[in-house]
Amino acid sequence: MSTGVDVTGLTLNAERLKDGSINLASLAGAHEVAQQRTAVHALKKTQDEGPVWHYKIGEFSLKDATANFTDNTTPRPVKLNVSPLQLKVQQISDDMSRPLPVDLQATLNRKKARSASRAT
Repeated sequence: MSTGVDVTGLTLNAERLKDGSINLASLAGAHEVAQQRTAVHALKKTQDEGPVWHYKIGEFSLKDATANFTDNTTPRPVKLNVSPLQLKVQQISDDMSRPLPVDLQATLNRKKARSASRAT
Protein backbone atom coordinates (compact mmCIF):
# COMPACT_ATOMS: atom_id res chain seq x y z
CA MET A 1 0.00 0.00 0.00
CA SER A 2 1.39 3.38 -1.01
CA THR A 3 0.74 6.38 1.20
CA GLY A 4 1.07 10.02 0.39
CA VAL A 5 0.69 13.51 1.76
CA ASP A 6 -0.64 16.30 -0.47
CA VAL A 7 -0.57 19.95 0.61
CA THR A 8 -2.05 22.64 -1.65
CA GLY A 9 -1.95 26.42 -1.27
CA LEU A 10 0.34 26.61 1.77
CA THR A 11 1.69 30.09 2.62
CA LEU A 12 4.78 30.59 4.78
CA ASN A 13 5.88 34.02 6.06
CA ALA A 14 9.25 34.07 7.81
CA GLU A 15 11.28 36.98 9.09
CA ARG A 16 14.87 37.24 10.26
CA LEU A 17 14.90 39.90 12.94
CA LYS A 18 17.63 42.52 13.44
CA ASP A 19 19.16 40.44 16.25
CA GLY A 20 19.57 37.50 13.83
CA SER A 21 16.82 35.36 15.31
CA ILE A 22 14.12 33.93 13.06
CA ASN A 23 10.53 34.58 14.07
CA LEU A 24 9.45 31.00 13.21
CA ALA A 25 11.71 29.70 15.98
CA SER A 26 9.41 31.29 18.57
CA LEU A 27 6.63 28.90 17.53
CA ALA A 28 8.55 26.01 19.07
CA GLY A 29 8.58 27.64 22.51
CA ALA A 30 11.45 27.94 24.94
CA HIS A 31 14.45 25.70 24.35
CA GLU A 32 15.24 23.39 27.23
CA VAL A 33 18.69 21.87 27.59
CA ALA A 34 18.55 18.17 28.41
CA GLN A 35 21.04 16.69 30.80
CA GLN A 36 23.93 15.34 28.73
CA ARG A 37 24.04 12.00 30.53
CA THR A 38 20.35 11.42 29.81
CA ALA A 39 20.63 12.44 26.14
CA VAL A 40 23.74 10.31 25.56
CA HIS A 41 22.11 7.34 27.30
CA ALA A 42 18.92 7.71 25.24
CA LEU A 43 20.91 7.91 21.99
CA LYS A 44 22.95 4.82 22.85
CA LYS A 45 19.80 2.92 23.82
CA THR A 46 18.11 3.87 20.52
CA GLN A 47 21.16 2.81 18.52
CA ASP A 48 21.38 -0.50 20.38
CA GLU A 49 17.67 -1.32 20.11
CA GLY A 50 16.92 0.27 16.75
CA PRO A 51 13.86 2.43 16.12
CA VAL A 52 10.69 1.52 18.00
CA TRP A 53 8.58 2.12 14.88
CA HIS A 54 9.15 2.61 11.17
CA TYR A 55 7.51 4.84 8.62
CA LYS A 56 7.19 5.03 4.85
CA ILE A 57 5.55 7.79 2.86
CA GLY A 58 5.25 7.07 -0.83
CA GLU A 59 5.11 10.73 -1.85
CA PHE A 60 4.95 14.20 -0.30
CA SER A 61 3.58 16.85 -2.67
CA LEU A 62 3.47 20.58 -2.07
CA LYS A 63 1.46 22.39 -4.75
CA ASP A 64 0.84 26.07 -5.44
CA ALA A 65 2.67 27.13 -2.28
CA THR A 66 4.10 30.55 -1.44
CA ALA A 67 7.08 31.34 0.78
CA ASN A 68 7.95 34.91 1.81
CA PHE A 69 11.22 35.66 3.60
CA THR A 70 12.34 39.04 4.95
CA ASP A 71 15.89 39.56 6.25
CA ASN A 72 16.08 42.60 8.53
CA THR A 73 19.76 42.15 9.47
CA THR A 74 20.90 44.10 6.40
CA PRO A 75 20.84 47.94 6.21
CA ARG A 76 17.86 47.67 3.85
CA PRO A 77 15.54 44.69 4.43
CA VAL A 78 15.88 41.98 1.78
CA LYS A 79 12.60 40.42 0.68
CA LEU A 80 12.34 37.12 -1.14
CA ASN A 81 9.12 35.73 -2.55
CA VAL A 82 9.00 32.16 -3.85
CA SER A 83 5.73 31.65 -5.70
CA PRO A 84 4.51 29.42 -7.12
CA LEU A 85 6.39 26.65 -5.35
CA GLN A 86 5.90 23.01 -6.35
CA LEU A 87 7.77 20.27 -4.47
CA LYS A 88 7.56 16.50 -4.71
CA VAL A 89 9.60 14.14 -2.51
CA GLN A 90 9.23 10.38 -2.98
CA GLN A 91 10.12 7.23 -1.05
CA ILE A 92 10.38 8.90 2.35
CA SER A 93 11.23 6.55 5.22
CA ASP A 94 13.25 6.24 8.39
CA ASP A 95 16.09 4.69 6.35
CA MET A 96 18.38 7.71 6.17
CA SER A 97 20.97 5.82 4.10
CA ARG A 98 18.75 5.94 0.97
CA PRO A 99 18.59 8.98 -1.32
CA LEU A 100 15.22 10.69 -1.80
CA PRO A 101 14.01 11.56 -5.29
CA VAL A 102 13.14 15.28 -5.19
CA ASP A 103 11.49 17.46 -7.85
CA LEU A 104 11.32 21.22 -7.27
CA GLN A 105 9.87 24.01 -9.38
CA ALA A 106 9.95 27.55 -8.04
CA THR A 107 9.81 31.16 -9.16
CA LEU A 108 11.90 33.64 -7.12
CA ASN A 109 10.73 37.28 -6.98
CA ARG A 110 8.64 36.84 -10.14
CA LYS A 111 11.74 36.01 -12.18
CA LYS A 112 12.15 33.03 -14.47
CA ALA A 113 11.01 29.75 -12.93
CA ARG A 114 13.69 27.37 -11.66
CA SER A 115 13.47 23.59 -11.74
CA ALA A 116 15.59 20.94 -10.07
CA SER A 117 15.34 17.17 -9.88
CA ARG A 118 17.68 14.81 -8.12
CA ALA A 119 18.01 12.15 -5.50
CA THR A 120 19.37 13.71 -2.31
